[in-house]
Amino acid sequence: MLISLTSLDFMASIITEVINMVTIIYGLGNNELKFLDTKHNVGRIVTDLLVKNLNINYKTNDSYSWAKISDKQIYFLRTNGYMNNSGEPLASFINYFKLNKSSQINLLVFHDDSDQHEGNLKFSVGGRSAGNKGVDSIYKHLPKLGLLPENVWRLKIGIRPNENRSKSATFVLKKINQKELNYLIKVSDYIKGNWSLLEDFQPEKLQNHLNGGIN
Repeated sequence: MLISLTSLDFMASIITEVINMVTIIYGLGNNELKFLDTKHNVGRIVTDLLVKNLNINYKTNDSYSWAKISDKQIYFLRTNGYMNNSGEPLASFINYFKLNKSSQINLLVFHDDSDQHEGNLKFSVGGRSAGNKGVDSIYKHLPKLGLLPENVWRLKIGIRPNENRSKSATFVLKKINQKELNYLIKVSDYIKGNWSLLEDFQPEKLQNHLNGGIN
């Protein structure tokens, strides 16, 4: 059976697209010691737990730390600075490794959500930052990277204490307690348990699992 050159080119383009799909999981948080175990850092904490769960290690430079699954184009990223400037380390990381030159980038951002109560999760694509300055910073840098908010999936982790109606400033920098840490461990374990959905990048299916929270 003869296969036309056009067919071969089409198949090659499909193979190239699969090979060059890159997923970056970015855990937002502040790197300063006094902030590491606060509610504001839950996105970074879940990312760190996932890295530990997968038995991989971070490498680091002045701007960011990253880890990679050896046989997959899946990276984990965290800033070595402050959450409000999260876009700069992301841009530096992508540009240094030239990930945006010939790859389709799937960006997953894990961060706190002061509007949601503790124990609640929302996994969605794009959307407004709702005042999260780390997300604002990322959005600001997307055009330079050839990306749009629609390329960004966000796992928003609720941190508002139940029955608390006060401003977020009253609780975002409070230390997480053991119960809260146990829940973050459960979130990390759950994501690892559904890891194939990330490997194949099927965020819509993961969305169905995570939205609302896990038991």
